[in-house]
Amino acid sequence: MRKLFKWLIGLIVIVALLLVLAVLLLPVFFDPNDHKPEIQQAVQNQIGREVSLNGPIGWSVFPWVAIELNDVTVVNEQGFSGNSLADIGTLSARVKLLPLLKKDIQVDTVELKQPNIHLQVAKSGRTNWQSILDHLAGGEDKSESDKLSNININIEGIMVSDGSLNYRDSAAGSTLQLSDLNFSSTAITANKPADMSLTAQLEMVESKLSADLSTDFVVNHLLSDQAMVVDIESLALAGEMDGIPLKVRTQKGGQLDLGQDRLNIPEINIEYANISLKTPLTGTNISSQRALYSGQVTISSFNVDEFLQQLGGGLDNKAGNQLSASTDWSMQGQALTLNNIKAQLDDSALTGQVSISDLERLTGDFNLHLNHINLDDYLPQTESESTAQDSNTAVDFGHLNGEITIDRLTAMGTSLDTIKLHMTTRGSELSLRPLTAVFYQGLLKTELTLAPDKATDKLVIKHRMQDVQAGPLITDIIGEEFLSGLGQLQADIRIDQPFAAEPLRTANGHVSYHLSDGEIQGIDVVQMVQKALSLLNKTEAAEANQALETEFGSMALEADVVNGVLKTSQLSLQSPYFNLIGDVEINLVEQSIKGTIQPMLTNIPEGVLDSRFERLLNHRIPVSLSGSMLSPKIGIDVKQLLINTQKEKIDAKKEELKQDLFDSLLGNDKKSEEKPTQSDEPAAEDDRDQKAEDSAEKETQEAPKEDSKDRLKRELLEGLFKKSKKEPDPEPDPEPEPQPEPTPDLGVI
Repeated sequence: MRKLFKWLIGLIVIVALLLVLAVLLLPVFFDPNDHKPEIQQAVQNQIGREVSLNGPIGWSVFPWVAIELNDVTVVNEQGFSGNSLADIGTLSARVKLLPLLKKDIQVDTVELKQPNIHLQVAKSGRTNWQSILDHLAGGEDKSESDKLSNININIEGIMVSDGSLNYRDSAAGSTLQLSDLNFSSTAITANKPADMSLTAQLEMVESKLSADLSTDFVVNHLLSDQAMVVDIESLALAGEMDGIPLKVRTQKGGQLDLGQDRLNIPEINIEYANISLKTPLTGTNISSQRALYSGQVTISSFNVDEFLQQLGGGLDNKAGNQLSASTDWSMQGQALTLNNIKAQLDDSALTGQVSISDLERLTGDFNLHLNHINLDDYLPQTESESTAQDSNTAVDFGHLNGEITIDRLTAMGTSLDTIKLHMTTRGSELSLRPLTAVFYQGLLKTELTLAPDKATDKLVIKHRMQDVQAGPLITDIIGEEFLSGLGQLQADIRIDQPFAAEPLRTANGHVSYHLSDGEIQGIDVVQMVQKALSLLNKTEAAEANQALETEFGSMALEADVVNGVLKTSQLSLQSPYFNLIGDVEINLVEQSIKGTIQPMLTNIPEGVLDSRFERLLNHRIPVSLSGSMLSPKIGIDVKQLLINTQKEKIDAKKEELKQDLFDSLLGNDKKSEEKPTQSDEPAAEDDRDQKAEDSAEKETQEAPKEDSKDRLKRELLEGLFKKSKKEPDPEPDPEPEPQPEPTPDLGVI
């Protein structure tokens, strides 16, 4: 930059001196148009680059020796695009004739009209103007320099109008264009400062920047052996970047020291949309590839929502969205370092440092600390029409590696404390290994891997929770204490389409969940027992527990997740007085449940329960669940309940019928002999209970002894009967419609 600036100023001075030389030669050449080749060669010898004088040369001698060159072209360096380095519409100057005799060169204002300059930097770093600078530096003759030092040179000023400058840096991939460029200066005299000003229309294509540029500065040591020092009095830029208003200005001036190769601007103020920031700017080695710039930036508090609205977006949340920040920064080439970061988002404070070694690839390290944040405050308040992202569009996270610590984080109503995570990114891949936190008086450890380029398992989550209080956790999530207890969780979940509208539909994996010393809200096992008893006895159920809840000692759940549906392979619940098993499916997308649970009363101390409850001891009660997971519909399977509760009586009756069949086949049917007469039927009916109690004893006493043949027959029939029971049971016939009479006597259960 220093050499470029020096070259631009030096070029103007050289042009003025060449004009003076041309004026001195005018009397010899008479008509300069007849000697264009000689003039072109003389200029070429001075700058080391071919020059074409395409237009006519105008001149006069008295009282001013004046010359005017039209349509001048400086040929471009080989290997660069375009044919010319500079195209000048008109170049003119006047020199007083009489002072020349006294070695006093007094030049009137040098004017350049419509100059178009094309500066280029190749990917290798080579420029299309460096050879001119090298030629000028190498062609200096000390003796001629001493002679020129004895000549007094005074230029009244330099004026450039309606010019343009195009700067293209292929190495950085940037383009800068100055159009409608106008430049003016005061008198240029050795060892005296010269005031200069410049205005132009600035365009930066890659940044979509369009702005008016103006600057006033003072150049010192312009015509001396000392290095130039530029004092910047003002610098202002006003326009738009990406359609958003932008203003840049220096508040306290600045200085560019080309000898020390340094730049110092005490304060630069930048306003972009509703963001206002300020920073000093210090640069060292600014003309080399090792140029280093640094400062301390301060961003005043602004509303993030208002800023995003100007960008065409906006936020729909309940947060204040006020952000302010400050940091020490330094930049060298593609490297950026941010130290002493202090950012405030509403009442959340972020501190730390970031070091980016390659801005283009976003490669670097970071270490950040956040005191607390409530993410729920920043979530959208209303659902958008589409929250799904294109699954084929992967986000480039760069190549970052670092740690983030958070004292307290609230999300979805839940709170995590003392969070520590290590984040690594590799292009579109992101991993958190591990994320640890204090979670509801327990410990949480999560590993997350995101790989959007994979065909399946694009998102893998390994989640562990130890000794977590489930009650407060679920209360914070759903607003109700649906389930409480001390929880242990292991979950390995893989999601194929994490950016789809319903990502859980592609979720697969395994979940293991264990709770101890807790209770279930909304489901009362005792009430289920009461309802089952009422169905059996055809009586009114006892009044429901107003606060439906079921206490338990332990709960265990093992389940597989298949395409967003959780299917239990084990579901059990243990309590001192009952246990429960079940088999359910939970649709994670629809938040619905279906399946069956089977509670059973056990180990009830004598006298604790009503006698009616004792009839259900050690019998499982089939209960169906369906509908919403948080408020499921509950039903009793009466048919299965009847089978469960009367199984012993049915088995006893089957044994009695079997014995009667054996007796009939063996010719020992005693029922015909013992069949009561018609007149004895009422008495037999009245004595039924007594006979039932003494039947076993009477049969033992009255049954005739079987002979050996009958015994062999009975054993043979027993063997055949047992063998037949091993055969697969045939499909049962459809159950006949229940008849109102006779009613089974269930009171003896």
